Amino acid sequence: MPRFKGLQAFLKGKLGVEAVFEYGALGDFEVFANGTLVFSKAKEGSYPSPPAVLAAIEALGA
Repeated sequence: MPRFKGLQAFLKGKLGVEAVFEYGALGDFEVFANGTLVFSKAKEGSYPSPPAVLAAIEALGA
């Protein structure tokens, strides 16, 4: 299973939301919640852990 599918399933289970993913040209991976960037693979240099993404989204009150 691609990693984004695991993150998608994790967010659906924890938040009850259906995450939408778009592919970037260079393997870019960014996570937005309500229009706010909460994770950028280009900035961090790695794929996010699902709990880290969840914490970032919850910190926004999204």
